[in-house]
Amino acid sequence: MSLFQPSQLFHFLESIGHKPSKRLSQNFLIDGNILRKILAAAHLQPGDLVIEIGPGPGVLTQGLLQQDVTVLAIEKDRLFAKALERLQTPSHKLHVFQEDILSFPLEEKLASFVTNSKKAKLISNLPYHLTAPIFSKILPLENFLDTVIVMVQKEVAERMVAKKNSKNYSSFSLFTQFYSDPKLLFLVSPNSFYPAPKITSAVVECKLKPPPVGIDPMAFTLFVRKAFATRRKMLITSLKTAIDKERLLSALATLHLDEKVRPENLSLEEFLNLFKLLYGPSPFCKGLLL
Repeated sequence: MSLFQPSQLFHFLESIGHKPSKRLSQNFLIDGNILRKILAAAHLQPGDLVIEIGPGPGVLTQGLLQQDVTVLAIEKDRLFAKALERLQTPSHKLHVFQEDILSFPLEEKLASFVTNSKKAKLISNLPYHLTAPIFSKILPLENFLDTVIVMVQKEVAERMVAKKNSKNYSSFSLFTQFYSDPKLLFLVSPNSFYPAPKITSAVVECKLKPPPVGIDPMAFTLFVRKAFATRRKMLITSLKTAIDKERLLSALATLHLDEKVRPENLSLEEFLNLFKLLYGPSPFCKGLLL
């Protein structure tokens, strides 16, 4: 059964008595060309370990298993999780977990599957309403994941890859680029899904990387969020409750940055350099939590 064919998908959904849930962002891929492009972008090799979040009826799962990889499928929907077992391979390469990804012990599970010589890949059509919290969970897992290829809303993808001084540049851009090198691969029409969403989607690739040496990831993330809390205001205004104004002005001058600079005007490298000047390698960041 090729579930990317609408007639096959409709028959399957009817057979298990299931309708797509808007609450769970269930929009199912019905475009074989898009499926093949995702699989081609992943450059999978036999024996690879792949994490799939929200597989639903298993359109992508089926395609992954045909590449002779091991799949850890995390599906919150009980009916879909149970139905995925029909895709089990003779060598039992499919592992299904009927759980919510936000509470699932992903790092612990990866530690039991991943070897030192080969990290896992995460390939998914993400539940769009959970994109940000899912990224917060998976991007810091560079010890276990090397590549993340996901379907997200086009606007989210544009924020992920945005550069300074652009309208899409945000704290989410910096968070993504702090932990990875993101690349927008291609756009996906609403017509490629059932039911068709009202937005255009995009497939994004993130090559994970370790955090910069000497930077506390949590403290830096808080610092950037604080800076972008009022993105249209000057940085000295955004950070006035986090750090002494004179210290900030001195750091900006050292980096040859205008004192009227706004957060959207600073690149990741400039934010990192500013953070190092202000807090050093081991920042006491209580003030950033206010």
